[in-house]
Order: sequence, then structure tokens, then C-alpha cells
Amino acid sequence: MAKKKTPSRKPAASARLSRLPSPSAQVMQVRHLDRAPKFVRPKRIHPRRILPLIPEGTERAFHSLTAPALLEMARPGMVRAAPAAGMLVLATHTELTSPATQQTASNVDEPSVAANDQVVFYTGNWYAAVSSDAGQTFQYLDPATAFKASDPPNASFCCDQIVHYIPQIDTFVWLLQYGNPAQSDNLQRLAFAKTADVVQGRWRLYDITTAFLGVPGAFLDFPDLAVGAHSLYVTTNIFPGGSRAGSAVVRIPLDSIASGQVAAKPFVSNELQSFRVAQHCGTRAFFAAHQDTSTLAVFSWDEADQAPTPTAVGVSRWIGGDGYVSRTPDGRRWLDRADPRITGATLAGNELWFAWSVDTGSNHRP
Repeated sequence: MAKKKTPSRKPAASARLSRLPSPSAQVMQVRHLDRAPKFVRPKRIHPRRILPLIPEGTERAFHSLTAPALLEMARPGMVRAAPAAGMLVLATHTELTSPATQQTASNVDEPSVAANDQVVFYTGNWYAAVSSDAGQTFQYLDPATAFKASDPPNASFCCDQIVHYIPQIDTFVWLLQYGNPAQSDNLQRLAFAKTADVVQGRWRLYDITTAFLGVPGAFLDFPDLAVGAHSLYVTTNIFPGGSRAGSAVVRIPLDSIASGQVAAKPFVSNELQSFRVAQHCGTRAFFAAHQDTSTLAVFSWDEADQAPTPTAVGVSRWIGGDGYVSRTPDGRRWLDRADPRITGATLAGNELWFAWSVDTGSNHRP
């Protein structure tokens, strides 16, 4: 969908913000390791939160006209042409085998990566790695013990890591999801570090808690990060109990991160789940969730506004449910965790893109 560009302007000073709690007034020092730590499975891990089924939408008069995607597979004797200008080219191939040999990898790896110049920071579900030579070599970090001295009582690192680089303030942000035995009132932890401090393992911590979001007793899951012109955006699903699910977007001004006095403005929905903020969103953030299987609830949130504005956007009706069936040679159904939540979002010029998975037979979109 097309959107007009918004002129660059800083957020209004009157925007009401709340300080994010910091578990430590000190910069946290994190050790770098030569190999990934061996993952010790907790005696009890939080059960997978099952998202409610997306309501069925009405059939639309329009359908996708996109041709099926064609994936080019290498064949013996095939000679590839030189890449055209602007094409993505593989520059470095470095295998990170240590998470596998140390049994730190997981079936749901959910990789995330950020880079600035020679510094590369990479995370999986249960491990993290850093490179200071543009990805030629890596050292590892242990998310389970990295910030243990500042962990709340009975809380510890669980899973779900995201990393992003904020060029405007030369800062890496590392998000770690925490859990606890009560399986409620957990938190999404944000660690910030300048590029030089990433190499030295020096991070500042701030926590997004259920109390901050106004959802006491809920469980936070499936986080993500996006960077705009003057703001960082954090999303998380909210599970208040039973079969319900909501979602939150937390807007954090970049100047508050740079000053060390991190403040934020949350937006919480109890009806929609799995918000995803478009990357490169400038001074107006766009995020969306499924209202039903033929309608997107698209929100726009100007940095000067207190709250986002929703718009219902019709899309070609798709099929979502339990249709992701594929078996490996040893009989494992490796696609069972796939679902239709939005996993990709970006703003390219005046075009706003959202991507999600659907069952076979829905339409011909790639």
C-alpha cells in the first residue's frame, strides 16, 4: 500500500513518557568466550503459547495476480553470470559450528544479526556471538549468565533474542526475553552499547515489564525491534491467561537512549496480536496485525502523536490454520510451528510491505 512521506521532525516535547526501569546503575561487563556455552535445559520451561486462530474474513472481489515465485537452484555444470550492480553478494562465509557441538542450538533458532563497520553481533534462540573483524571470526557470549547479577528474583534468561544497530546514535540494542517459574510477569530486557563497547563487552540495561505495560500477571513473548528517524520501537505479544492474546508497541526516543535516561511510550492492544513495526519507518511508524483473514489492521504513529491511528485495509483472503505439513526423512514435522503471524515489515519509499505465511492454496503470492 502506498503512503506519502512525512517531513522529518523531532517528537513533540509534550509527549508523555515514562522512565524504563534499569536493574543496574552500573555498566554491565560481559565475558567473551572462545566457544558457545553448553546449554543446560531448565527443569521447567514455559509452555509454548498458542495464538488464537485469526477470524475468518469475507471473500474479496480482488485476488492476487502475482506469479508463483521461482527459486533458482544450482545445477551441476551451471555457470552463474556476474552479479549486476546493486545485487546482494555473499562476501564472507563463516560457519558458527560451536552452538551445534555444544548443544546450544535449538529447533527454533530465530537468528538475528546487526553490524556496524567491522563489528557484527549475532544471536540465536539460546546463544549470542560477536565479531570485530567483519565476520571472519567470532567469540561467544552466554545470554543465560551475561546479566545474572542484575536478574530479578526467580527470573532468568529464557530465549527469543533480537539485535539491531541504531546508526543515529552509534548504538547496538540487544533484546533478551526473560522468564520465571510462575510463567507470568516476565520481562523483555534491553541492553545498549556503543560499537566500541560491544567489542569490550560493556552494556547498559533497561527492562520492559508487565507493570510498565499495565498488564500485571501476563506473559510477554515473541519480541521484535525496529528503528525510525528518532525512535526505537519494541514489540511483544501479551498473554493475559486463557486463550486470549494481545500485543504492545513501545516507542523509545533515541535521545533518551543516548542520554542514559531511557524513557518510553507504550501502546497496548488487548484484541490484536503479533504487531510488527515496519523497518526504516522514518518519523511515522507503521505497524500491523491481522484483524481477520482478509483484513489488516494497519496503524500509523507519528512521533509527535500520543497514540497511533488505525486503518482497516482489505487484502486478498488467505487460508490460515494447521496446514503447514512437511516431514523430514526421519519423520519429523518441521513446519508445525509455522503460523500466519506477520514476520516481515518494511517501508520502501511510499510502499509499505507486510509479509506472513499462509496455507497452500491461498493465493499465488511468493
